[in-house]
Amino acid sequence: MWICLNNAFVSVVQHTKDKLVVRARRKSHLTALFPDGKIIETMDRDYRFRIFVDRKEFAALIAEKIANIDYTNFKDSTKDKSLHDMYLNWWGDHYDLQLKDLDREEYNRYFKRKHK
Repeated sequence: MWICLNNAFVSVVQHTKDKLVVRARRKSHLTALFPDGKIIETMDRDYRFRIFVDRKEFAALIAEKIANIDYTNFKDSTKDKSLHDMYLNWWGDHYDLQLKDLDREEYNRYFKRKHK
């Protein structure tokens, strides 16, 4: 599962029934979530940094992040420019995906209305 936070981007996969591996490309993204955690660096993996965590504890952490959302625009709440720009590019890719789902008639109606 990919999780986009305004101060971190992480990938989460199962390690065991009760443990997850939370992976990140930047160490700072894991320290933002686990300031006292034991972060492992693996230079030869696609996600350089990882930490093993209890599944229920991680679920509670993410639930807390959701409960504390206080912004009306996610991208604007992301202060790190490179992370913001990654999300902006990703937003564009997702927008294109949405447009691909339109049939030709819907597409034409959408763009006539948008570009008047």
